[in-house]
Amino acid sequence: MDCLCFIKILCSRNIYSRNNLHGHITASGLVIKNDKVLLIRHPFIGKYFQPGGHIDENETPLEAAIREVYEETGWKCSPYRAHQQILDVDFHLIPENKKKLEAAHWHIDLCYQLNPIEQAPVSESLSATWVDISRVESPRVRRAFIKAMRLDQAANTSNNSVSS
Repeated sequence: MDCLCFIKILCSRNIYSRNNLHGHITASGLVIKNDKVLLIRHPFIGKYFQPGGHIDENETPLEAAIREVYEETGWKCSPYRAHQQILDVDFHLIPENKKKLEAAHWHIDLCYQLNPIEQAPVSESLSATWVDISRVESPRVRRAFIKAMRLDQAANTSNNSVSS
């Protein structure tokens, strides 16, 4: 992504709007359970990624990540360890989609680590599956998983030093 395109997205009236021609900010959730991550098969790209999507009006990126995970997988989630910090930021080009009449554009994805609570049936389930991290092909999912493990390790280290 070139700097000018990035600046145009950030300076737009609504940085979350699909109407931004250059791109917009999206949100996703990295759901981890027993060294496995919850992934969906993207319907247009055909690869496995963490669930996520567009941020609705009057919704925070974290709320969007939680909603998208539920809509796409049926998993109800909460912020991991009750924190609301962004785990990872990824810039990726979305290819042209003639069916949706969308030109190629950029997504600036804010990824949050989420805690799985319970699963309910949903209509939009996009081939959701739990994948062992050693089998994950997506570099961005692997990068986010590594960050999550490092944050967990740091939190455990600081908790152990406080209790000593």
